[in-house]
Amino acid sequence: MDTVLLDTTPAGLKRIRTFLELTQKALAGLLGVSEWTIHRWERGQGKPGLLHLRELNRLVREAGG
Repeated sequence: MDTVLLDTTPAGLKRIRTFLELTQKALAGLLGVSEWTIHRWERGQGKPGLLHLRELNRLVREAGG
């Protein structure tokens, strides 16, 4: 499996979401978390766990990133 180096800083997570052309609500649905969780990640009040990072990686790869 190819992996993509993800920028997991708050700004990096927001860039990933905008690259995927998703709202916070849409990304939350794909990751199985609440919209509030995505909001917190993008503001540096939490970080995605390993399972969520793997899913973000998959989404980015599928989108051609």
